[in-house]
Amino acid sequence: MKTLIDLVRIIRRKGPQGEKIEEIKTILENNNYALKKMPIIEKKKKPKLRTDINFEKPFNNHKGQYTGKKLQAINEKKICRALFNDFGEVSDGLKVFENDTEKFRMKVMDYEIPLEKRRDKSMLISRKQLGIGDIDLVGKANEIWYIVECKYGADKMKLLESVFQSYTYYRMVMESNINCQHIIPAIAFFLFNKNNEIEKIKRSLEKLKSEINIDELIKNYRIELYYIYFNTKKLELIWERNGLRCPHFTDKMKKEIKLEKIVFP
Repeated sequence: MKTLIDLVRIIRRKGPQGEKIEEIKTILENNNYALKKMPIIEKKKKPKLRTDINFEKPFNNHKGQYTGKKLQAINEKKICRALFNDFGEVSDGLKVFENDTEKFRMKVMDYEIPLEKRRDKSMLISRKQLGIGDIDLVGKANEIWYIVECKYGADKMKLLESVFQSYTYYRMVMESNINCQHIIPAIAFFLFNKNNEIEKIKRSLEKLKSEINIDELIKNYRIELYYIYFNTKKLELIWERNGLRCPHFTDKMKKEIKLEKIVFP
């Protein structure tokens, strides 16, 4: 039986997009589009899930620091840490909009949370190849927890991969007995060219709707799609000088940053 991780593997594999879409479509049709009935991974490779995660408290005392060498280059990891540092539990939260109306505030409670128990280096290599990663961000709003998969850009295959990844991590959380009752899988796209990239997302959704009924998957499994538009040609981050190197957005950017919901056409 094919698994959720198989769907991610197919997308990441080299080869023509059309062939990969057809293979995914066949798998979904054979399973009647019932993702909830598909196993996460093969039994012999099934990961041991953590049961010691408490979303109310940053995992392993996360402090929002960045330990990489290239401080100037902007990447997904730095943005996630900056969102945690500036819109965390002690803040007012990240503004969440739908159709130009602010709906609620979401507090970014944590980032890069591993769902598997620790393994040795050889297993970590296979883990990466299998497509099992960490939860990019965990947000909380009105007693609802959001498991957020973050992506740079928004091409069709990246969007499709995000849908399967977000649902897979949701399933892993539900099966790990983490003490959370209300959980929503979500995707956040980081955009720097708003009009072009939003149109690209909409075109990708329309194509995937006709090819594999992506709209039904998103609707049936309550996967919410958002984007954050960074209104600048060059994203600026400032760094704490306390030895931790924690990235923050500038005060001007903090006022502009918001999470905007993508309403499916």
